[in-house]
Amino acid sequence: MARTGVKIPRPPPPPEKLSDLLQECTIKAAYEDQNEGSYDDALKHAAKGYDEGYSAWRKIMRALDLAYIITHFGIDFAPKPRVHFLHRKLLEVADSEHLCDLNLEGIVEFFDDVCPCGKKHQPDAIRKLRKRRGKPAIKSAEAS
Repeated sequence: MARTGVKIPRPPPPPEKLSDLLQECTIKAAYEDQNEGSYDDALKHAAKGYDEGYSAWRKIMRALDLAYIITHFGIDFAPKPRVHFLHRKLLEVADSEHLCDLNLEGIVEFFDDVCPCGKKHQPDAIRKLRKRRGKPAIKSAEAS
């Protein structure tokens, strides 16, 4: 019986542009994981130039670096998401209509259960974060 050879596919051509190395969706996900605004807004700001544009461009470059690491080494090598960004988003969830009846200790417990930062959350820190966002103060269980 004659052996038939298996044809090995040709290797892909070498990349000629950045989009050959990284997918736009990976860059976008890396940017939005590490920064507060959207990737599309950052591109618009970067196009403006000067101070605001340069700041946005630096953030995009960091996202490109992170996207390269994710693409070639895996998601396990990516840094954890920015903590302040996560905490603000979790505070928005805590302020939603479904959880708005929680007192400060309830919000702290919610943060401890859900937040991936691994830190023990303090009621005073959450109160300050909420104040910086311009939301009214939360009553603690002791004051109630």
